[in-house]
Amino acid sequence: MSKKINSLFIPLRVNFRKHGPEIAEDVFYRFHPATLNVGSEICVFCKVQNKLTKEHVLPKWLFQNKTNIGFEIKVNQQSISYIKSVVPACENCNNSILAEIEKKIIYILENIEKNEYYDDNDLANIIRWLEILEYKLQVFSTRLKYIKYADGPFSEFGTLPVSWMNHFWEMNPFKALINIKFTQRNISIKDKSSRLNSLVIFNTKEPHFEFFHLPTEYIFISFPMYNNALFYFFRKRFESVKDSHAEAIEIMKKILD
Repeated sequence: MSKKINSLFIPLRVNFRKHGPEIAEDVFYRFHPATLNVGSEICVFCKVQNKLTKEHVLPKWLFQNKTNIGFEIKVNQQSISYIKSVVPACENCNNSILAEIEKKIIYILENIEKNEYYDDNDLANIIRWLEILEYKLQVFSTRLKYIKYADGPFSEFGTLPVSWMNHFWEMNPFKALINIKFTQRNISIKDKSSRLNSLVIFNTKEPHFEFFHLPTEYIFISFPMYNNALFYFFRKRFESVKDSHAEAIEIMKKILD
C-alpha cells in the first residue's frame, strides 16, 4: 500500500518541478481582464490541453455530494457550493492520479479511525494530500471572479479574481501568484519528515463535516464518516505535536466557537 501511494505523488512532483512556473502564471493571468488572446485551458497539474475534466476542489466523498453547502468567501461575502467548485485537470491526472490518491487516503483515515496500524509514511501522505487540496483552493480562488460585495451592485473590481482581491488592501495582488508557487513548491518536495509535527489528528465526539483554511497557513477538515479531524500548518514547524496541537486548539476556538 505504501509503495503504491508513494508512486502516485511522483508525477505531480515531476510536473511541478518542470512546469510549475508556467502553470502558475497561466492560472494567475488567465482571468485577468487585461489578458488578451487567452489560449486553450490547461490541466493545472501537468499543463496538457487534451481531455480536460473538472476536478472538484474538495472531493465529493468529503462533503458527501451535498449541494447545499459550500465555500463562504469572506472578501466579497458570496458563496459557492462545493459541488460547483472545480478546477481543470486532464483525464489522467484526475482519474489515474488524484482519484487513486484519495482512495489510499481514505484507507489511511479508516485505519486511524479503527486505531489500527499507521506510520510516519502514512502521515506524510496525508500531508501530501492536504498540500494538493491547498493547491486546488489557490487555483480555484484565482479563477473565481469577485463580481460584487454581498448584495450590493456589480463592483468595478468585479472582473478581478477573488485571490487578487484578498490582497487588495496590501496593494499586492501578485501575492496570489506567490502563494500558488509556494504551494507548488511544497508539493514538489518529497521528504515530509520535518513536517510531521505540523499535522494534528483530533478525535471528534461524532462524525461531522467541518472545513476552514487560511491560504498557505493552515487547513482544518473534520470528516463526516469518521470520528476524527485533521489540522495542518503549511508554513509553521513545531518541536512537538503537543505544541502544534495547542496552537491548533487556539485557532479552532476563535473560528468554531
